[in-house]
Amino acid sequence: MWPFSKKPDPETPSGFADLFTRALRKTGLRDPIAFDEAGFRLKIGEDGMTSINLHNYFEEYRSATREGRAELMERWVRSATATDDLPGTFAEALPNLLPRIRERAFFEFSRFRPETAFLAESWRPVGEAFGVTVVYDRPETVQYVTRRQLEDWGVGFDQAVAAAVANLERRSGEPFERPVDGLHLSPYRDSFDATRAVSIDLIRGLKVEGDPVVAMPRPEILLVTGSEDEQSLVALARSLEKFLEPPRAMNGRLLRLEGREWTPWLPEPAHPAFPELARHALEAEGRDAEEQRELLQPTLGDGVFVAAFTAYQHRRTGALRSVATWSRGVPTLLPRVDEIVFVDPAAPEDLAVIVQAPWERVEEILPGVLRPEADLWPPRFRADGWPTLEQVRLLRE
Repeated sequence: MWPFSKKPDPETPSGFADLFTRALRKTGLRDPIAFDEAGFRLKIGEDGMTSINLHNYFEEYRSATREGRAELMERWVRSATATDDLPGTFAEALPNLLPRIRERAFFEFSRFRPETAFLAESWRPVGEAFGVTVVYDRPETVQYVTRRQLEDWGVGFDQAVAAAVANLERRSGEPFERPVDGLHLSPYRDSFDATRAVSIDLIRGLKVEGDPVVAMPRPEILLVTGSEDEQSLVALARSLEKFLEPPRAMNGRLLRLEGREWTPWLPEPAHPAFPELARHALEAEGRDAEEQRELLQPTLGDGVFVAAFTAYQHRRTGALRSVATWSRGVPTLLPRVDEIVFVDPAAPEDLAVIVQAPWERVEEILPGVLRPEADLWPPRFRADGWPTLEQVRLLRE
């Protein structure tokens, strides 16, 4: 029998979890720690309600140097064991309050996870595909501020966001970098770069052609250009591939500033940057829909099928399209896609696909059949019934 315990292999998920657990134990933590392999997280405490998600840590650890790995682990453990106590009053907390932008999916899906359920009511949308919340910024970590905490302080959510944005603006005096003419890159690298998109005055102060357009591929990256600047949009599109590499990547969706509001945006299909930008937007849409499907299906059981979101490239035109399958006799929640594939499972395999039709055509020929499901983002539509032979003929036209 070996006299020593086996050293964990940090290149594997289980080994990394073991290494993280040992580092936590070295701080004196004595609470139970369980590794949730399916969720790739550590659950701490008797009830397991406190958890540490390991996905981003693992990717960042693997890409770091040997010396850098030790520094990262030390920082992460300090963050994980930091006190959760917030100041007793809003005035005391105010100097350390900052806004934080995340993908909207992060907030929307928090209600499916017990350890993040408190976030479900503690944010507001930004440009439909992102969301902003308020955090308390510490040297080693940030802590989300819940609406309940704000109520205890006697302030509203919008008031707290405005105060947090003002704090961030005071930290944003350094001028943006300009990797190419017309393209602005945030210089701060403090993990709040992307969040500076909520500072409308800061964005409006940048010289661009047309309306300001932003990309937020990572928390520490904010790219700004103009909707009418073709060359800079092409440069932005090319840079996204590099910035979207894991860990800590968000997504490649673009937002356009109209007045003081952000809206989702893509250039026209003939624009030279369109293919790359459309691909990044579609990939983000697909990831959100798939994560939603994985979280939603177990809550619905076998009575309703949560359809997958699939993307493909048209052979002839090269256009990117999204599709979902609707099977006969199966109540289905469809994601909002470009095309619906109608399948009859009882038919011979070579005849199972009845028709494939654009979403808009389905709504026209089968009015009222696709009904929006309440309180879901990305949107899902409940599909019941089945087209008649005449309706199938019309869908094929």
